[in-house]
Amino acid sequence: MDPARAAGSTVDAALAPAVARTFVIAGFSLATLVGTVAIAGLLYILGPLIGRRRARSLIGRVLAAACRVLGPTYVKAAQIASTRPDLISPELQAALEPLRTRVPPSGWYGRRGRLPPQLRAVAKAGGLIVETRAVAAGSIAEVFRAHDPASGRVIALKVKRPGVSRRFDADFATMRRLAGLLAHIPALNGVPVIDAITEVEALVRKQADFRREASNIRYFGETYRHAFPVVVPEVIEELSNDDVIAMSFVEGLHDRWMQDMDPVLGARMAETASRLLFDMVFAKGRIHADLHPGNLLILNSGRIVLLDAGMVAELTREERQLFVYFFFGLITNSAGMCAYVLMKTAVRRGPDFREELFRKEVATLVARYFALTARDFEVAAFVSDLFGVQRRHGLQPATNFLSAVLSFLMLEGMLKQLAPDFDFQDSARRYILRNAIACGLFAR
Repeated sequence: MDPARAAGSTVDAALAPAVARTFVIAGFSLATLVGTVAIAGLLYILGPLIGRRRARSLIGRVLAAACRVLGPTYVKAAQIASTRPDLISPELQAALEPLRTRVPPSGWYGRRGRLPPQLRAVAKAGGLIVETRAVAAGSIAEVFRAHDPASGRVIALKVKRPGVSRRFDADFATMRRLAGLLAHIPALNGVPVIDAITEVEALVRKQADFRREASNIRYFGETYRHAFPVVVPEVIEELSNDDVIAMSFVEGLHDRWMQDMDPVLGARMAETASRLLFDMVFAKGRIHADLHPGNLLILNSGRIVLLDAGMVAELTREERQLFVYFFFGLITNSAGMCAYVLMKTAVRRGPDFREELFRKEVATLVARYFALTARDFEVAAFVSDLFGVQRRHGLQPATNFLSAVLSFLMLEGMLKQLAPDFDFQDSARRYILRNAIACGLFAR
């Protein structure tokens, strides 16, 4: 036999198990997705009988259960969807939210009594002793604690879950096939299903880019470590690569930090945390877009810990200025300014969009929330109503503008629990007026 042909046959034989496994996973995923869509469709049809809200809540539970079965790609997609009130109902958000805040370690490595190969290589290179049980987990990666006997330092090693990149390729191909089928359903006419999947895929792949995340961690550390009482892990460059981020380990973190927080300290730190976000959004334009209590923590020493920089939005100068104008319009009851920004930043308008009606509805919305007291004003309620107006008029917000809005939504919700009397809106107003030039308020 020709040597080249024999070599090719050997390669084909070596790839065969991986190819077969990919087809099996894709087939299982497609069958699970079709079944999930069928159950969700049935619940939707039963909505008038059991109540629309209950139907949406049950659909959310079905989707959450399916995502857990289908694996990391679908869990991450659901996590992103749970932060998107412009795309899904509050009932669906509530059902999917636990996938974002409570992802258990896979146990994949512990069951085998060994570390992943990526960590074994890093441990050998750095002479590290690595604990075999993960101390934290997400849909894409897990975090292991390691000790460096030579220096005595404790290191956090964030490693991608096994085979996650291959799963992305197969899973998103399956999603696109299903989206192509759903696009032919009359009830989904005009719903940008394929565009939504493309957007989610881009976000998921960004979060799986560890070089990018390491760069974000360095940026937040260099920018805020000395300007604010902020703790950001230091990236250990020589031990980091495409699959592992090595960082300094932050001690003293636990899940119940909000419940254990001293109320006086909580009120003081709410102001500090809000100023940190305002500086990201209004002044710098590089935003940590996933500020839930597992990624922004407050220590009893009065320092803020910032973790997990995989979901970061970068606003252009124009986008940052437009967001400043929008917020300034909101706090001064200038509805025309708000409507202008919403139209300017929209990536798509519906075929029946009518500017006059849209401006009128925005004016009603802004006036209603401007009249509320600080205690009654809630960012979550305003954002929900705002996206409702945009949906009715067929306006799709740009991803970066949306990320800025959602960062406010997430942090305000957390600070309401930490310090119920904290006036988030007034804090933003004071920040903008104090830093008007830096924020670009008077820029042309």
